[in-house]
Amino acid sequence: ITSKLWNSKHAPADVEPALRQTLADLQVDYLDLYLMHWPVASKEDGTPISLEQIPLIYTWRAMEVCRAKGLCKDIGVSNFSKKKLQDLCKLASHKPAVNQIELHPYLQMKDLLEYGKQENIHFTGYSPLGSSQQGKDTPVVMEDPVISDIAKKYGATPA
Repeated sequence: ITSKLWNSKHAPADVEPALRQTLADLQVDYLDLYLMHWPVASKEDGTPISLEQIPLIYTWRAMEVCRAKGLCKDIGVSNFSKKKLQDLCKLASHKPAVNQIELHPYLQMKDLLEYGKQENIHFTGYSPLGSSQQGKDTPVVMEDPVISDIAKKYGATPA
């Protein structure tokens, strides 16, 4: 079971209570993986909080404490760029196990994936069929002729 720490819970004092609420909501004793949802902090109303005010490493260290207490088996991040991941890894006691990122044929993130491989950080991808946030001029993965040809070759749909 994986869950995420929301942006409004980045203050170190909020991390464990947020995780404990998730555990109670899911009626489980621990999570397999707990992810920092975004490398940004915000107030409850969504107003951004600067990373100078709540540095990512402060949030991460609070997540490391949760891991040490057995509230989650491992911890990771989501939507981190290579630079943000590098900065976090320099200061972390425990590197992220996972970085969950948008990943599909039109967004391959090769440099980020290579860095993760070097650091033994795994990746999970979301929106493998493309994002609904794509611009009007962005090709649609499901309509790509190469993907359609591959699907036909294997008797499958483009999905």
